[in-house]
Amino acid sequence: MRSLWVTAVFGLMGLLAASPPRQTAAQQQAALAAIHSIAVIPPFFGVPASALPRGKSPAQTTALQAAYLHTLKKLQEVAVVRLSQRIASRLSLKIAPGKTVNQILQSEHLTARELFDQHGAITGGRYPKLNLKACGHLCERLHVDAVLVTDLDGPQRIGGHYVFVPLQGSGYEPSHVVSSGEFNVVNQNGELVLTSSETVQHPATRIGAQQFILADWLEAQNLLIENFMDYWNLKLN
Repeated sequence: MRSLWVTAVFGLMGLLAASPPRQTAAQQQAALAAIHSIAVIPPFFGVPASALPRGKSPAQTTALQAAYLHTLKKLQEVAVVRLSQRIASRLSLKIAPGKTVNQILQSEHLTARELFDQHGAITGGRYPKLNLKACGHLCERLHVDAVLVTDLDGPQRIGGHYVFVPLQGSGYEPSHVVSSGEFNVVNQNGELVLTSSETVQHPATRIGAQQFILADWLEAQNLLIENFMDYWNLKLN
């Protein structure tokens, strides 16, 4: 019995020794300050197949999923441009050209999803583990100080409904959209310098019977990116 206890203790010590040391606030600030150039790896939506919309018939399901994936592709295209613009504007970093980033990814036979476990799929609300060594290698190939790798969760539109809050009573929560994502900054040493899981809500727009779902999702996504910029600045300063 004692030998099992000793084995368990030493096993735990081995796991702790293998884990990278946590950065202090000062160390993180210094690591962020050392970043002068960055490559934005095209963000993607880590929505598993099980979370895609389903209809009442196979044909309806196919149509709904095709429309949803088409919308996610539009949001992805906007996200990569928006991230590059806001990083350049708010952090004054040099951004690697998107064309160069895509060429290097192709030469490495890589996609952004393949930088994560589970092909980047978000399961049970949890983001997959990131391959830091591969990210560090991309920094070297791209001649940048760091890469930004982003896994986005599928946007949601939540209809208005009544809610009950303890000590406050019942109330009505109006329709809104939710946008979430995990942002990871990795440097040339393969160190995770900054990571943040962000979630924002944006009021749903409706004029008469018309809904503006794509416009609301775009606005929510922009707010999500801005939140991450705020967080980066907070840790930097």
